[in-house]
Amino acid sequence: MKTPSLLTLVALSGWLAACGGGSSGGSDPGGTSSSSSSSSSSSSSSSSSSSSSSSSSSSSSSSSSSSSGGSATTAFTCPEDGSLYFCDDFEDGEFASNWDTVIDGYGLTDPGTFDILDEGDAGKSLRFTAHTRGDNLNEGELILVKEAAFSGVPADYSVEYRIRPRANGNSGDKFLFAMGRYQGPLEWYFGGLNMQDSTDTTQVEAGLANSAISRLALAKKPLELGTQGGTDGTWYTVRFDMVGSTVTLYLDGEEL
Repeated sequence: MKTPSLLTLVALSGWLAACGGGSSGGSDPGGTSSSSSSSSSSSSSSSSSSSSSSSSSSSSSSSSSSSSGGSATTAFTCPEDGSLYFCDDFEDGEFASNWDTVIDGYGLTDPGTFDILDEGDAGKSLRFTAHTRGDNLNEGELILVKEAAFSGVPADYSVEYRIRPRANGNSGDKFLFAMGRYQGPLEWYFGGLNMQDSTDTTQVEAGLANSAISRLALAKKPLELGTQGGTDGTWYTVRFDMVGSTVTLYLDGEEL
């Protein structure tokens, strides 16, 4: 089995990666993935944010295996050994060649902005800064990995990414999810962070969306938001494995 590689993010910051598992039946694989995080890198699965109130955050490149949370001090570089289905470390300074922006199509007054954040030795990352909040859950789906980049990925695979969430102007829930097995708006599996104003109520979650969100795994964890407009905050590594209808969730290498 290939090691995890990432595909896409939504409403989160950090890098992501996805890896293929054995292809045993299960749900059909999604053709692309969408992401809403401010900066993420992806490798072989797709991810997206499911909340219309995504927070702005910044993240670093994606990698194929989980790593501990904390400050990003070393840049991640995508491996060239074929161990990942897809990977994007954003070191070329752009993301349009691998990603399609989705949020621009929802008619929001000011949907937010993407840019590449360069933190020197810590590497580059894709950053999303949220502005207008949408009325519907699917309006938080920010970005998709291009379909061509997702070819050859089996039905069962893992998504792994690193994210550094930041506060935005919204006081509502901030669902910072990556999507897998993407079929269309609100038709995907997910794994990510449920951010709240208080660390007493934050959670790591995984599940599926089928017009509504169903959580298949969750764990309460104290998760912190960085300063709005800043580059501080904590890096978290999220991974979720999709095998058949089973979803297994990890935070910073720990199975939850």
